[in-house]
Amino acid sequence: MTTLKQAAPAAVEPAWTGAITVGGVHIAMGDCDELRGYVDFLAQCSFLGLDIETGSAKDAGRWSMRCVTISATDASGQPWAVVLDPRSDEQATMIRRLTSDQSKSFAIHNAVFDVPVLVSWGLAPEDLSDRVYDTLVTVRLMPKLRGKMTLGDLAERFLGVNDTSLSVAMKAAGENSSVWYDKGDIDRFVYASSAARDTAICLALVTPLHTAAVEWLTSPQLGQAPTPEEAQGIITEIHTAAQAMLRVQCQGLPVNHDAVTDYRSSARERLERAEQVLTAATIVPRDGKGNRKDEPPTPLRPGNSADLMYWLEDTGNLPEDWPRTPSGRLSGDKKKLEALRHIEEVDAHLTYAETRKVLDDYLGKFEDLAHPLTGRIYPMIGTLGATNTGRQSASNPPIQQIPGSARPMISTGGEQWVSIDWSSVEPMLAAYVSGEQWVLDEVLGGGDLYIPIARRAGLIPDDVDDTAAHDHPGRKQAKVIMLMLLYGGGTGALAGNLGTDEDTARTLRQSVLGALPAIAAWSQKLRDMAESTGCIVTAMGRVLPVDSDSVFRAVNYFHQGSACDLLMGVLAECQRRGLSSQIRITVHDEIVCTKQSAEEIRSIMQHHNPCMQRMLGRAVTFPTDSHDLPEHWAAV
Repeated sequence: MTTLKQAAPAAVEPAWTGAITVGGVHIAMGDCDELRGYVDFLAQCSFLGLDIETGSAKDAGRWSMRCVTISATDASGQPWAVVLDPRSDEQATMIRRLTSDQSKSFAIHNAVFDVPVLVSWGLAPEDLSDRVYDTLVTVRLMPKLRGKMTLGDLAERFLGVNDTSLSVAMKAAGENSSVWYDKGDIDRFVYASSAARDTAICLALVTPLHTAAVEWLTSPQLGQAPTPEEAQGIITEIHTAAQAMLRVQCQGLPVNHDAVTDYRSSARERLERAEQVLTAATIVPRDGKGNRKDEPPTPLRPGNSADLMYWLEDTGNLPEDWPRTPSGRLSGDKKKLEALRHIEEVDAHLTYAETRKVLDDYLGKFEDLAHPLTGRIYPMIGTLGATNTGRQSASNPPIQQIPGSARPMISTGGEQWVSIDWSSVEPMLAAYVSGEQWVLDEVLGGGDLYIPIARRAGLIPDDVDDTAAHDHPGRKQAKVIMLMLLYGGGTGALAGNLGTDEDTARTLRQSVLGALPAIAAWSQKLRDMAESTGCIVTAMGRVLPVDSDSVFRAVNYFHQGSACDLLMGVLAECQRRGLSSQIRITVHDEIVCTKQSAEEIRSIMQHHNPCMQRMLGRAVTFPTDSHDLPEHWAAV
């Protein structure tokens, strides 16, 4: 069993021992009475700032802790901070003393990184997640700040603090940020003092960030924008949902090592088969501009999309209207290539790319990121993480991108899990807010969503019964078009997904729009709002900016953003009911939970939607599907 001391670098002598003042912050460090006195002061405070320093966040270096910094302000506003070394038994006890106190809450910037590390090493209880205010979540409520979300950026913007000591120290050491944190420790003065000051900055940012978020959400030019009171409620709801997700992440996920081994073996076989197909095909070599060279044919190089596109062109398998890149090259876009997957070489190319991605990006990361003590992975799920819509983002590893074939690598760890997901959540959202009542009647009556749309659009003949209609090409066309309408896809993308030319795609889209007049009118209203105000307002009341040259994206932003609102409302309610500890995974429209909690969580997903209450004046029903997962996660 690996301990924290074994996972971290050997203990070092701190850069100073005692109390000093740096940038207006009183900081204590080292084995000294000043440190003990500062901790006693912090133990009397109710709201503290917290940060940890570790190795690289991109691999197992995350588990290699160097220090925990904690701060608070006194009645005069003076910040006091400590730098605690978790490799010291006495200082590890100090950390636990502060984090375990139920009367204390903590401001943390990007808590999804820090808190699971503390919990996994036994330096904090799981319920610390219930007492965290994540300043990064508040920032993400204001998309205008995207790209400027570090504590340094925010301190300069909101506090007028422009401290360059850290960047100067990195430059003097000849290290970039990754190397600095991999090599750094508390024996470096700037490393330790900056870590302590960060907690004081985080505390100081809480109020101005909250004020700015309220101002952003109540933008006066938007008639549908929330009132100040509603904005306060939105911020609270989002932070409650973030606490629920933090609790989920602190539990970690067991790795099914047998499935990892099996997947690696089957992946190698798939790669070998794909390589055989691709290298059996040949192309005439091209120069840098794509012109044919006067040279003998050469085999296709596995994973090289340019080679495949040249082969498709040479063999006459490429549609005449195939899109090109701005430089004039044939586009190798994987989504568009799906329409040609019936060609053996295209299928081999896509299979090779998909398999290679799983091996390199997911499977390897499962092993690299596993905790040295628990053996579990702790994905970092960012609340409001997606740049435009606010949907959750995942990293280290990115479990939301794991294909269904690789999901068994996550084990239930002996628990009984249930996967619950909303049925056609974006189309149902669109039907509710637009008033497309016949769609609601069909779905809530237990019917299929896409068959009646396809029939009304003339894509399925009247003489085809519903059983046969389920597998009819018209149903698939209706589904693709409906989702592309809500995701804001253009004609070219639609044609690629349908496997047809743009004229045909345009005609099919108009047929489906004709079957959905209320949704079509609502979509146009969203585009008009984006064009006139530069924003759209989601069902919850979050304000999302839309660029003037891409107002078509307003449809996507509203529906995916409002689907995010639905999930945030469910997670917040689960947190209030004490159910967040029963959730294991969330992926877009899916919640995986323990079987004992499944019925209550399913009911919440179906009926608890305060964002719809705000928009429509009433709560509505969203149908769900559920599937038992007795041994491992799976695509269902």
